[in-house]
Amino acid sequence: MTARIRLATDLDQGEVLRLRLEFIADVRGVGAATFEPAFVDATRAYLDDVTRLGRIRSWLARPADASPAVGIISVLRNDAPPLPEQHLAHEGYVVNLWIAPSARRQGIARALLQTAIDDAASWGLRRLYLFATDDGRPLYEDSGFAPDPRWMARRIDATA
Repeated sequence: MTARIRLATDLDQGEVLRLRLEFIADVRGVGAATFEPAFVDATRAYLDDVTRLGRIRSWLARPADASPAVGIISVLRNDAPPLPEQHLAHEGYVVNLWIAPSARRQGIARALLQTAIDDAASWGLRRLYLFATDDGRPLYEDSGFAPDPRWMARRIDATA
């Protein structure tokens, strides 16, 4: 399958939302239709907000026949304090890279990832980071991403 990659626009928000939900459903092993409407609405509102603020870039992979997109990568630009060795004050969090199962193993994920990597410097990013799935890890390693044992995270219970 040949896919054309292009930067998503405001007109693509519905497709970006659909693909984000498909990504989450795939990672969790459920169908996207099982998500509660409140979650879908919260995701839509979030995407609208970060898009309006210019804090996210998404690229879509669309088959040559112009059918719906079969892949997406989204990078969220986050502020980060400058470092002595790197004065740039932005980092890019790859919030999703997803390819429809029927379009996998055809180089689309690699092309999407390379597009985001190529764009990072023009957006003023000093690094890209992500949380890799086991299936995605080889692609990220082949593309120059390395695990960082210093990174730790703690979930916060917002109801407490």
